[in-house]
Amino acid sequence: MYREGTQRHGGCYVYVNSRGAPGERCYCDGGSIFAENGVIKAVNNLVTLEDVIVTPVIANLTSIRTFRLSNKSFLKSTNGVETIPRIKI
Repeated sequence: MYREGTQRHGGCYVYVNSRGAPGERCYCDGGSIFAENGVIKAVNNLVTLEDVIVTPVIANLTSIRTFRLSNKSFLKSTNGVETIPRIKI
């Protein structure tokens, strides 16, 4: 599901779930997934004794833009849209 959604149209998908039992009978596994342009870039370990897990990921917005511009059906829908000016920081 994560890979297919970004593979067709480009973009990134971030899924993060809390860890522990927030209520009555529910237990959250604390899983997280990051997918970009149809490639799963990061998945954290589900079985661990740590309370907090940090999974650093860098989203490459230029590659997402390039991926979307290479898709011909996406180009037809964005033909008359203004470009966003870039600001160097």
